[in-house]
Amino acid sequence: MDEIYAGKIRVGGLRVIFLHAGTNGIDYRVWGGRLTWEKRLKEMEQEVIQFYKAVRTYNASVFIIFSSVLPRPCDWDKTGKLVVAFNQYMKLFARTHKCGYAPLYSSFIHKKEERTRDPVTGKERVVVERGSPLRHFFAIRDKGLHLNLSGGYIFTSRVRSLLETPELQMMIRRSGFLV
Repeated sequence: MDEIYAGKIRVGGLRVIFLHAGTNGIDYRVWGGRLTWEKRLKEMEQEVIQFYKAVRTYNASVFIIFSSVLPRPCDWDKTGKLVVAFNQYMKLFARTHKCGYAPLYSSFIHKKEERTRDPVTGKERVVVERGSPLRHFFAIRDKGLHLNLSGGYIFTSRVRSLLETPELQMMIRRSGFLV
């Protein structure tokens, strides 16, 4: 937001802004023990509002699309609940502020739980949790911090198809922006 107010990022004249936020801002404060994930969620919600206001200050007619935060296999056990809650917040914010929302998150998670039975004890155990990241879309070298080539292809394909959909064009028209 500071870059927008300082004029380093110019938003005037743009018709659409696609904002994709990552999880980098989530982990460093939560892991350090300085904040609970609930308090960090409130901070992140305020950051969305500040971004929205900054963009609107310089371009009242731009259509803003918020992209869901993607899951990260490298720290899903620590950031998962926060990512899900923040995505829900952004979706609601987009709806109430006449913005778009790109639910890219759903392309990178397991849709159902998978279980296996221990051959010795006969007990069932969960091997894949519903909603957990699909590991094969994330880089091996950085332990799943970033998308790999396949994940990048899925991401860009989804964004491209979203921007080309008649539904998005209709949403932009209905929002009152770009009249």
